[in-house]
Amino acid sequence: MEGPLFDAYARILKATGCDGIEDLARRLSISPTLISDSRRRGEFTPEILLALLEKEGLNPHWVRTGKGRPYFCASSIQIALMAGRGLFPAEEGQSPAPPQTALSDEQKLACIKLLCTNFDCGRGIWKQIDENRELIQFLFNEFPEVKKRAFFIECWIGDTDYFLNCLAEILEVKIPFWTRNFPRPWPGKGEGPQKCAQEWADKLRKAIREAENTKENSNGNRLS
Repeated sequence: MEGPLFDAYARILKATGCDGIEDLARRLSISPTLISDSRRRGEFTPEILLALLEKEGLNPHWVRTGKGRPYFCASSIQIALMAGRGLFPAEEGQSPAPPQTALSDEQKLACIKLLCTNFDCGRGIWKQIDENRELIQFLFNEFPEVKKRAFFIECWIGDTDYFLNCLAEILEVKIPFWTRNFPRPWPGKGEGPQKCAQEWADKLRKAIREAENTKENSNGNRLS
């Protein structure tokens, strides 16, 4: 296949680090047939463009044309407005909700994930973590007396770092592949909030699975 769509898919594969249609479909959590049909027709479907935006933060205009920024820059307001522009499908039998109505829990979660991945030109939540760590480095390097007189500042910023890392773990937000040494290593004491957040998220997932299994077994015993 040659032409604009061939170039577009080459851009997508390079940006996502995928080897082909099957690999790309798994990464985007969509059907390989959807991608194959799109390639055959020579056009992108909204489902593919949305998946590339939501999963990888790729700018739909750049995907189609190769022009502009590769990664979508969205403010929190722009992301919230998407919910009222048909970005999220309505449940079967329901009409799309107008922008002024309350969002469903699923829509809220989608907005949060978009914000955490697309904010600040695709650096999202990791940029906020990196800036917190840069702040500690600046304070301790430029004002060494702070480290002795106000040691609790490291704890405050460390708690924020830990919270953001926990959020990233729960949402399964990955560090942008095009960045290097980003975010910077934790400059404070200990092994760092990121590792602690991973351990916490693993324990939380395990607890949720065990609770679900217990509930299923309990329901099964009542039915038997």
